[in-house]
Amino acid sequence: HGLCMSQPRCHKLLLSAAAATRRPSSTAVAAAAVSSFATLPRFVSTVTSPTATTTASRAPLTRQQYQSYPPSHPHHHHHHYRNLLTTLPRRRPATARTMSTSTTKLPSTLTGPPVAAYVAPGACQLTSDPTPCRLVSRTAVSETSSVLRFALPQAGLPLNLATCACLLAQSSSIVPGDTTTRPYTPISTNANVGYFDLLVKNYGEQGLMSRHLHEIEIGSTDISFFHIPFNVKLQAPEFKRYKQVLMLIGGTGVTPMIQALHELLGNPANKDIKVTVLYGSRVANDILGQELLDHWAQLHPDQLTVHHVLSHEPDDSPWSGGRGYIDPDWIARVFPPATRDDGLGVWVCGPPPMYKALCGPRDEKEVTGVLAELGFAAEQVYKY
Repeated sequence: HGLCMSQPRCHKLLLSAAAATRRPSSTAVAAAAVSSFATLPRFVSTVTSPTATTTASRAPLTRQQYQSYPPSHPHHHHHHYRNLLTTLPRRRPATARTMSTSTTKLPSTLTGPPVAAYVAPGACQLTSDPTPCRLVSRTAVSETSSVLRFALPQAGLPLNLATCACLLAQSSSIVPGDTTTRPYTPISTNANVGYFDLLVKNYGEQGLMSRHLHEIEIGSTDISFFHIPFNVKLQAPEFKRYKQVLMLIGGTGVTPMIQALHELLGNPANKDIKVTVLYGSRVANDILGQELLDHWAQLHPDQLTVHHVLSHEPDDSPWSGGRGYIDPDWIARVFPPATRDDGLGVWVCGPPPMYKALCGPRDEKEVTGVLAELGFAAEQVYKY
């Protein structure tokens, strides 16, 4: 989410507050969809050893939404992801993955312990009125991704964003005459005073906002942020009904799960909730939030298990972790079989093709796809 269209249902609300963007031609849409397919994270199926300290919405857009937002972001397009499950490469034996290294000093929000700092909805410093926020710093954490720190209007207060919820970023300088709006989930918490951090992947030409966020100058107030009630998701007090949670994460869908993990791991009241993360990425050097998830798996080995699976890692690389795609077999291997026991929960966050294949479109309550085939009911599945 922090990096993709994770809140498509709020677009109707946004359109009343933002200028309509140019309508792309059907040819442009098709060309963008084809070119973007190669950049989509694949959702892998192999897992690493449970003992290894390894290391996370988006429904398909409607015709009206396609006309209102340029198809520049790879998560806007629909692909037949379902067909990928029938052409999976042969699985490799699961082994402990290779740790990646970074020459960049990571920001505290990617190195610190989980912190539970729950605030109920309605107290966010950023309201429904777009408010310019100054870019304080931008720290590269991979070849394509950075952590951006923005100053809050009230420097002496935290953001006070509910857990879980997202913000909406807006700029009128990306496309002349148009306003571009995208959702992002902070990786910082309400324990951080005066600022919030976003983990953002730069999608280049295919991501208007993500590219712009990586190009604006430090000190810029070009980006305005706002928060609306529709951006509020499953709330932390509701976590207590779960005994075990499976997080199915695709690429940039990691940021809402980081937000949830802060509360799951940082609140002693949730210590008996077991969390399994099945996280699909493309290559080892661009696993968003990898260092943070590794650290938390080490801090909470009895509560958190993280499995990395890569789809496009070169065969000759030193990566020794999982390769492949998320499929029914591997979900069954890392998580208990579905029963009507409401103590089991499956949380899904990723791009539209992932939703379509695993659980059905994000804006539909009904559960279809892989999770339905495995017997999970709608009340057990939450689509972030």
